[in-house]
Amino acid sequence: MKVVRAEKAGACYGVQRALDLAQHVVEEGGCVYTLGPLIHNPQVVSELEARGARVVAGVDELAGRAGTVVIRSHGVTPATRRSLERLDFAVVDATCPHVSRAQNAAAELASQGCRVVVVGE
Repeated sequence: MKVVRAEKAGACYGVQRALDLAQHVVEEGGCVYTLGPLIHNPQVVSELEARGARVVAGVDELAGRAGTVVIRSHGVTPATRRSLERLDFAVVDATCPHVSRAQNAAAELASQGCRVVVVGE
């Protein structure tokens, strides 16, 4: 079997952007939460937690708290975004721009009566 090494390795642009944003927020201090794991890499998420970020599963876990919440690289639903707006949090949107474009395209198709099916996380 021939093994071909990829010319590029590591995080994609959207993941690297999310990490940079989250690390900057953590460095500023204060209470920092990520809404779900920031990226799909448990080791990196653990490192971010060790630096002070806390992963929460949902908006309901933020009730009664304050600080900054970072939206994960894979984005959140419109309903979740509205719930975040009602809380006393600074929100840093680390959604990958490619994901945002796909979400906007899906919303546009849905508004035209199309059924949109999302496969995956």
